[in-house]
Amino acid sequence: MSKTIVLTLVTMLAVPASDAPIAHAGPQGTVTVRASESLEKHLTNGGMSGKGHFTISGAISDKGPVTDYRTQKANIAVVRRVAVGAKGTITFLITINVNTASETWTIASGTKAYKGLHGKGKQVLDAWYSSPARFVMTGTVSQ
Repeated sequence: MSKTIVLTLVTMLAVPASDAPIAHAGPQGTVTVRASESLEKHLTNGGMSGKGHFTISGAISDKGPVTDYRTQKANIAVVRRVAVGAKGTITFLITINVNTASETWTIASGTKAYKGLHGKGKQVLDAWYSSPARFVMTGTVSQ
């Protein structure tokens, strides 16, 4: 009789709970990224196009230096924004349609606390012609 009880307990422990909620390993929700940068000329070859400081708030909270690298083909510019915070680095890809001024972003990669972070949203120019220029990115992230 003891063999039956042991087998029953092992079987019960091995069956996953199908109704259990899926746990998220990291942050999930809305974010706002503010970047203040001294801009270089509108580069098109992938060179450094801006350098400054960023803060991120919402589902993630961090701050630190930020550097932009810009490429452009025809009417599409892509900015690779590398934000280095105390908790890790997030690389954003910002796609800009220069004809429509549409600016969307995605997260290309993350390190340390941001490894596996995904996200997307929109960027608006808060103050393009000021010095330094200010950008605001809003969207959602999950990990």
